[in-house]
Amino acid sequence: MIELINITKKYSNKTVFENLNFGFEENKITAIMGESGCGKTTLLNILANLTDYSGKIESNYKNVAYVFSNNRLIPNLTVKQNLELINPNINLTDYLKLAELNTVADLYPKELSSGMAHRVSLLRAFIHPADLLLMDEPFRNLDITLKFKLIKLFKELWQKNKPTVLIVSHSIEDVLNLADNVAIIKNSKFVFNEKTTIKNIDKKIIDILTN
Repeated sequence: MIELINITKKYSNKTVFENLNFGFEENKITAIMGESGCGKTTLLNILANLTDYSGKIESNYKNVAYVFSNNRLIPNLTVKQNLELINPNINLTDYLKLAELNTVADLYPKELSSGMAHRVSLLRAFIHPADLLLMDEPFRNLDITLKFKLIKLFKELWQKNKPTVLIVSHSIEDVLNLADNVAIIKNSKFVFNEKTTIKNIDKKIIDILTN
């Protein structure tokens, strides 16, 4: 369980969160939604300890992996070397095969298609020995075929160890395909927290985001 206790975050004169309190379920995939600028990425950065804040986070998680909205692969390392940098002790054979990357393991990022680069980025997060995975719009700007391939890969990778996942997304379709729970930020607070299997949840999400 991750408990946010009185989290406050400000940028100059802008208050993003003030005394924010919330809890995320362990070993579940929770989607975080909300309008642009509401603090979704800031929240991930707080959880990853990449930005200062006041308040307290209670959590048993020791290792955190972060999938940024861009791939951030190291250009002078091959696919295999990018992955080995994260976890040099893991056998990559099965992972590369699962992601259909076994034939490009020795290529450099500039030699990859955008889809291949996204798959490497996902693999890199999942082979990290992490019990908390943060994901910031990992399926943004992808064509529909590639998006569903990556979602399928994500589900298969997640099943291996079932880390707790917090994923920021603007896509209701992605959320319903991926998440166990959905939490919506509005006016610097979490205003909605439901299981994604609930009937008509897509309409509820739309109503909250547009009203």
